[in-house]
Amino acid sequence: PVDGTIISGSSCIDESMITGESIGVEKKEGDRVIAGTIAVDGLIKVKVESVGEDTYLSHIVELIENVEKSKTRNKRLMKRTYRLFMIVIILSFASTFVIWKLIGISTYLSFRRAATVLIISSNASLVLATPIALIFSITTLTKSGIVIRNPRSVETLPVINTYVFDKTGTLTEGKTEVKEITTINGSNIEEVVNYFLIAEKHSSHPIAKMTCKELKGAGRIPEPDHFKEYFGMGVYARYKNKKIHVGGEKFLDLFNIEKNNLDSLKNQLIVCVDRKPIGMIRIEDTLKRSSKELIQFLKEKNKEIIILTGDKRKNSEKIGEELGVEKIFSEITPEKKLEIIKNLRKKGPLVMIGDGINDAPSLAQADIGISVNNELDLIRESSDIVLIRNDLRLVEKLIRISEFTKTKIKQNLFWTYFYNIIAVLMASGALVGLGLNVNPLLASAASISSTVSIMINSFLFR
Repeated sequence: PVDGTIISGSSCIDESMITGESIGVEKKEGDRVIAGTIAVDGLIKVKVESVGEDTYLSHIVELIENVEKSKTRNKRLMKRTYRLFMIVIILSFASTFVIWKLIGISTYLSFRRAATVLIISSNASLVLATPIALIFSITTLTKSGIVIRNPRSVETLPVINTYVFDKTGTLTEGKTEVKEITTINGSNIEEVVNYFLIAEKHSSHPIAKMTCKELKGAGRIPEPDHFKEYFGMGVYARYKNKKIHVGGEKFLDLFNIEKNNLDSLKNQLIVCVDRKPIGMIRIEDTLKRSSKELIQFLKEKNKEIIILTGDKRKNSEKIGEELGVEKIFSEITPEKKLEIIKNLRKKGPLVMIGDGINDAPSLAQADIGISVNNELDLIRESSDIVLIRNDLRLVEKLIRISEFTKTKIKQNLFWTYFYNIIAVLMASGALVGLGLNVNPLLASAASISSTVSIMINSFLFR
């Protein structure tokens, strides 16, 4: 893999692997190209400037590895917490024995009460209260197409109030389609489509190919008498003495074609016949139906919603307007995304939902990273949760089940602590004056019944 600068030629570069954007970027002499992107048309000569580990793509992988090292330190902290819990149990055993011995009780009775405290305080229910509920939860989620790579994320999700979304491929379909065909100067839609198909029939541009496929229908496209492609700009064709130009605003400027009375030309393919515009075809990335449903659900729960995207500001704001999301960061690089995530985390925990390599560092940095239907190992390894299907309604289901799981965990912990406090007081002899006492055999039976009770409560999850 190499990064470099174009020294001759021009091409439409597919940067979706890096930026996540479905529409190619026109690159010409002097522009920079990076490893992992694809030149879909034209011919370019590139001066190599970075190779292997020095490329931009390798830099993204390095960012992910640095974040993962930070998470490993957090796991070590959790292990130290469990060790501390074991020390507390041992100290409880020792202190019970010493206190009763100092009071004047025989060594046998002091040891018996200390052993009973040890049996009670080290019962499995305290350790299993959370994992048992998580196991039933994860099993249910897996059957729904939601793979949990980090079980703790299910427990944490209900308390998080900030949700950050990538745009292209996550909130949108990640592919362009015709949104509107506008007629000009007395033409009709059929005429605009026919001339477009004739002119673009042999185009190598990916957007032209997708648009032709969508508009073609069952009919056969006539063969143009002459065809010429202007890489990254548009096409010229001649058919039955008609001169057809199809392209964007810059292409019309190249041929000095008048654009008077034309509305915004952003994302528009303009069809001209004999140097006169007859229609415009507007193409856009399509918003997923499930996106609106999920955003509405999150709003009802008073969650903060943020969109991070490498796409142009105007396109991003349009998607935000459709979804009712005001906080949008557009035209940002993967490094900038990572920086924004770090700054947002200072205000509180957050969930990041994305689908591309450009999202991987942010997914790894977020408190919970959710990747959407991506088979790349790099993306999945950076995520805590993976959605197998490209359906954001799964996130709503994930949240609902996580909330229910949290309730089950609280119930399990309440009864476990209630049992342990009463049982330890009885086992230590603190309530012997009230006639409440327990021997080691009874303590063992009580410990087993406590574990069984939380398993039954968790099983009711189904």
